[in-house]
Amino acid sequence: MRLAKVKTNKSDAKAICEYALANEVPLCNALTDDQAECLQLFRLIDSYFKKRTAT
Repeated sequence: MRLAKVKTNKSDAKAICEYALANEVPLCNALTDDQAECLQLFRLIDSYFKKRTAT
């Protein structure tokens, strides 16, 4: 992997493109609606625990 001396968005985009062309990059799977809702609930519960601890 080549690193540019000057780091810019354009050089980063070129590096990412070259990496993706040279390697097989797996696709990212988005969360299902149920998974997203569970994640939101877990974060809400966590915030409640932190507020309870703070009080």
